Amino acid sequence: MPSKKNLILIFTLNDCKYAVEIAYLIEVVEDIRISSNSDLDECLGLIQFRENAIPLFNIKSRLELDDNVKKAYTVVVIRACDELIAIPIDSVNVVEELADSILEFPDIILKNKGIISYIYEWKDEFVYVFNLDLLLGKVISELKAQRQS
Repeated sequence: MPSKKNLILIFTLNDCKYAVEIAYLIEVVEDIRISSNSDLDECLGLIQFRENAIPLFNIKSRLELDDNVKKAYTVVVIRACDELIAIPIDSVNVVEELADSILEFPDIILKNKGIISYIYEWKDEFVYVFNLDLLLGKVISELKAQRQS
């Protein structure tokens, strides 16, 4: 069995494929609703997850993708820098073991290059694998600052 380090969860956002490394994944939850507002800049609000309120990160805004507000979301709950954060997605595709099809980083193509660790080729499509520490760095900093005050 492959280690968690070699697995990624591939999901769709606006017809593009993205992924997170399984080592960060806590759970995929369907039909989740925003339970309250959040004063964090990059969040849509807070959701209830296992009796905790966690931020719902506005990933589509960060990636400058078209977005529509929904009543319920499918989310990927991840742990990054010891914080739980939910990322809304359109759909889950598959858990994939990494093979030899990791591509060099094409920094000319991607304007958000710091938040993409690498690109993976899957079924003749490109999958952009997030660097979660960089993608969520601002939200995590705000969360930690709120807890300290």
